[in-house]
Amino acid sequence: MPVLIAAASDDLGVVVPLARRLREDGGEVRCYLPEDDGGLRHIGCKLAVGHPLDEMNLEASLTNVHTFVPVLPDLAGIDDPETLDLVVAYGRVAARAAGDSAIEQTILPIPAVPTSHPMGRAFAEVAEAFMAACRPVCVIRTGMVWRGDGPLAAGMRALDSALPPALEGAVVSAVALDDLVSLLAEVDDREDTHGTWDFGGQAVALTDLRSLDWGAGPPVPFGPWMQQVLASDLVAGASAESEFGIPARPLL
Repeated sequence: MPVLIAAASDDLGVVVPLARRLREDGGEVRCYLPEDDGGLRHIGCKLAVGHPLDEMNLEASLTNVHTFVPVLPDLAGIDDPETLDLVVAYGRVAARAAGDSAIEQTILPIPAVPTSHPMGRAFAEVAEAFMAACRPVCVIRTGMVWRGDGPLAAGMRALDSALPPALEGAVVSAVALDDLVSLLAEVDDREDTHGTWDFGGQAVALTDLRSLDWGAGPPVPFGPWMQQVLASDLVAGASAESEFGIPARPLL
């Protein structure tokens, strides 16, 4: 039976590599997206296009699905209450749809953000909604996901030699996208995995991340919310690594 990967936005940074990995492993993959995507169809995925808050449509897409992977918007791209409200609303809708469907497991990757921040409280609410509606559900709390085409990369490209005062001394836990995909694929291969695990990479100073290749694209400065998150020393543990045997390789 197939995996359904659903996205709450048109950012396919996690969806595409995860779908490709599952297809390479011989799995059947469906995607529920706000917009059609020819690249996913090209690698053999079946697509359903619908609004992320269309609960009936999402639930219909979960028919005869074994595993559900709801993907939230990239953490670094959330910087206003309206976008955050959409994340919470999508989480509630996806949790209800999963709970009302005859699926075997749900895998929820979610950023590890302190609950003292509005984004942290929102992500905690989403995780709680899934835990209440579904069983089993595997919640993977991640560090910052490193990829050269995402909002985090755009923010890093915007940093010059003088960091904003709020980010001086900030420490983050950055996880390579390939490692996160490997972890999600490993969880998909298991049955009856219920609980919450942390998957954080090497804890590094934000200034050190500027030595990485952040790819091409326009620089987009971090907004005040993202600066607050980064300044809170965003570090996730490694319990997922010991549980599932997938290491978070050092980026530096």
